Amino acid sequence: MGNMAGYDIPQISMYLDYMNVMSYDFYSLADGFTRHHSPLFAGPSDFGNHLFFTSNYSMSTWRDSGAPAEKLLMGIAAYGRTFTLTSATNNGVAAPTSGVGEPGLYTGEGGFWSYYEVCYNVPLQDRHWSEGQEVPYGSAGTTWVGFDNPDSVEAKVNY
Repeated sequence: MGNMAGYDIPQISMYLDYMNVMSYDFYSLADGFTRHHSPLFAGPSDFGNHLFFTSNYSMSTWRDSGAPAEKLLMGIAAYGRTFTLTSATNNGVAAPTSGVGEPGLYTGEGGFWSYYEVCYNVPLQDRHWSEGQEVPYGSAGTTWVGFDNPDSVEAKVNY
């Protein structure tokens, strides 16, 4: 395998102390449905190219292309990506969306909430765990948010 889209991984690995691997922001509004932006693994609703939009795939690809595992650092998102649901009652993973979520009170950017905004806006009973993906998501009215929490960060660190 050795090469990956213009990189000679074994060669550059000899000169680097570590490599930061972006393993978040895999999904965007253009998809038209909710998806976690930083899943550890593919989930039951993933299909086609969506099977590759995971932290596991990113890390494995670099490792399998010749990067020493001990030099790979997984990026972990400390924020959530929000979407506006087309229906407040259809609020799981892969639910239809009509746009980005409302801006956070403090961050002020549509489609983005800081972790403390997630904690402030999403009641505990409306937070869920995406089995298979090993990440949480939640909803507040018609706003859906995928985020990382201590449990998902622990799963990624243990990975």
